Amino acid sequence: PVFIARDAAGVYAQTTTCTHQGCLLAPSGTGASEILVCPCHGSEFDLNGAVVRGPATAALAHFAVEIDMSGAITVHGGTQVSAATRVTAA
Repeated sequence: PVFIARDAAGVYAQTTTCTHQGCLLAPSGTGASEILVCPCHGSEFDLNGAVVRGPATAALAHFAVEIDMSGAITVHGGTQVSAATRVTAA
């Protein structure tokens, strides 16, 4: 499973799985204070997947995204990309 998100640079996808022990993350907060939280051990990640609070020490994996002419989004879960990679959406 992935989170698909959009920021000023474009669309991106990242795993929903905590890098500490594999629990599923959940969004928490709103607006500029929104983070991704692990309910198992309390790790927190910013919306781009960087660790804000441990015990996790590794950032979330990002995956290649493709947007076709109709706007359909395909996430290539087998292809990891840099956390800075974005796809421009119309």
